[in-house]
Amino acid sequence: MLRIMEQTFTHTDILYIYPDVKARTLITWSERALIQPLQDAAGRGSSREYSYFNLIEIGIIGELYRYGLPFSTIKTLMNNEKMKQIIDKNSEYEKTNDIYK
Repeated sequence: MLRIMEQTFTHTDILYIYPDVKARTLITWSERALIQPLQDAAGRGSSREYSYFNLIEIGIIGELYRYGLPFSTIKTLMNNEKMKQIIDKNSEYEKTNDIYK
């Protein structure tokens, strides 16, 4: 059985997991380097693949938008080394405790 942290997620998967995130919004976040998918779209009709880490990022970004923060502030926060450490610790905790087994 593939653990969630080792899975990749499609654009459609992400939209299912986060129904409040619009398809175009997710593409814009990728194009403007707010998130870095595992595999970016190579052209029309190609698909992006997202990691578990991306899944966490998208959830955080979505919440920050709901609080009304502007794009520039969110990008600064998401590129902050401290924020990356928090996300990494969350991923590491879940991996260590195998909560999705």
